[in-house]
Amino acid sequence: ISGGKIAHLSELKNILGIPTPEGFAVTSYAFIKFIEKTHLKEQISQILNSIDINKIEELNDGSKKIQELIIKSEVPEEIANSITSAYKNLCKKLNKKCMVSVRSSAIHEDSDFSFAGQYSSFLNVPEEMILQNYKKVIASLFNTRAIFYYKTKGFAETEMVMACLLYT
Repeated sequence: ISGGKIAHLSELKNILGIPTPEGFAVTSYAFIKFIEKTHLKEQISQILNSIDINKIEELNDGSKKIQELIIKSEVPEEIANSITSAYKNLCKKLNKKCMVSVRSSAIHEDSDFSFAGQYSSFLNVPEEMILQNYKKVIASLFNTRAIFYYKTKGFAETEMVMACLLYT
């Protein structure tokens, strides 16, 4: 599963034939594997379950802790290799080394529920910064606004997953 932005761009290109930027997706499955392989699942769950969303300090602290855990973690090798390989294939297809945008594409983003503007995006990212920016995008799933929104809308923690779109 790849989230709303990726699905909409695919429809524009494949169904309507509208030109779209060249790129690739890092799926929500990769996000789940990232969280599992870095052993963050329980820590994130524990922090999320301890947050009283009516106490802004708790919300801010919990958000900061989760985001730091993700950003300080190493991207698991199989995910890092897949991203690097996809980037190299993109450059080969375009016949040049390129900068990419690293954009969020969360599962419920751009749906009946509006998480619009809550997640991070990075533009003009060079190859050596792709993995770091990937971590920042997936960490933004746990920013204060997103945690508050998902808890007040009744989403389960397991529904909060992030795919990313990398494109030229």
